[in-house]
Amino acid sequence: MLQQMNKKLCVTLHNITVLKFLYGIRAEKSLTSIHPFYCVLQMATTTAPSTDSTHSLIITINAATTINEKLIPSTFPQWRAQFEALLIGYDLIDFVTGTHKCPAVDAQNFTASKAANSHWIRQDKLILHAILASTSTIITPLLSAYKTSNEAWTTLTRLYACKSRTRVMQLKEDLTLSTPG
Repeated sequence: MLQQMNKKLCVTLHNITVLKFLYGIRAEKSLTSIHPFYCVLQMATTTAPSTDSTHSLIITINAATTINEKLIPSTFPQWRAQFEALLIGYDLIDFVTGTHKCPAVDAQNFTASKAANSHWIRQDKLILHAILASTSTIITPLLSAYKTSNEAWTTLTRLYACKSRTRVMQLKEDLTLSTPG
């Protein structure tokens, strides 16, 4: 039992070392202060990061601890700014913009292409989950049919970005036309 606990502790310490290496985390930070809003689901078994997609990190975002409030139609600009900053910080923005497309499974290189495809799907689903978890109960049903984070992101932008800009322009006009005093 004690030997098994020591083994788990060594694996945990190894994983923390890999996290520190990958994310430039200073050594004096504790496990709980590293990054409470993400959880590494899969790690490389070596101490150096690997470019092989089967050993890449899968990052999940806990929207409750990273986004101040759930998205409602009137808070779209603030919500989007927070979410974009978070996605850029984790280098995941290309999923929602559609730049990083799902790799096809290649019959010639089946094992590697299937692993890359599976990795992309899992990461995209976790991003989609974060988007859904950060929206209000008014908005979530509008996104429930979408299968990718890009589809959900595009829909939210289409639904609320224009209205937000129109509202900002209207407020600026109101302020310009208002009389002091």
